[in-house]
Amino acid sequence: MKRLVLVVTLLSSPASVLIGALVAATITTANEVESDKDSGNVMLRYCNLPKEEVFANSGNVFLYGRCTGIVEAAGYIFKMLKLEQDRGDVKLDSFWCTDIPDGVTLQQITNVITNWATAHPEETHEPFLGIAMVAIHEAWPCKP
Repeated sequence: MKRLVLVVTLLSSPASVLIGALVAATITTANEVESDKDSGNVMLRYCNLPKEEVFANSGNVFLYGRCTGIVEAAGYIFKMLKLEQDRGDVKLDSFWCTDIPDGVTLQQITNVITNWATAHPEETHEPFLGIAMVAIHEAWPCKP
């Protein structure tokens, strides 16, 4: 019974109103990010975080890592498709034929994607993976 009285007292205090408001704001913000989590608008913020901000909290670490994984996967997909075409195993549609030069770093690919998104702000609501694929292809299309 004493615990119930304590809980009721805490819930009716001015501090609980503040805590409730903060929790509601956090949930609202999390839901907004959650509903848009795959968009360029969300992911690009985390792809370009300064290193000291990446480690500021676990959410930043997760989303920075997610961005890095998507960028790496997009680059890998294009490299594997190009390798298969060079072997003669497949004939790629012009969009899928992308030739990322050897030695290009993950950061350079991220910069290409960021620059493309800056030049095409009307597209950043689209899924980040799609933005990455288009940006990479436009930067390094196959040579005819």
